[in-house]
Amino acid sequence: VKLDARRVRRGGRHPYDYSTLRGSELTVRVQVRYGGARVHAAMRFIKELGYPLMYVERVEGAG
Repeated sequence: VKLDARRVRRGGRHPYDYSTLRGSELTVRVQVRYGGARVHAAMRFIKELGYPLMYVERVEGAG
């Protein structure tokens, strides 16, 4: 997981205030194994679409 700190909302009304993460601030890559298959998936913010897109990059060993 990578966090785009430039996109994180700043603020804070007091010293203990915090922000929550949004999908537009994250780039995520995962690998999942199930039986003999392995799935590579990702999520990243697509500027042209205006939202974070989740997608499967590739599947190995399925079939």
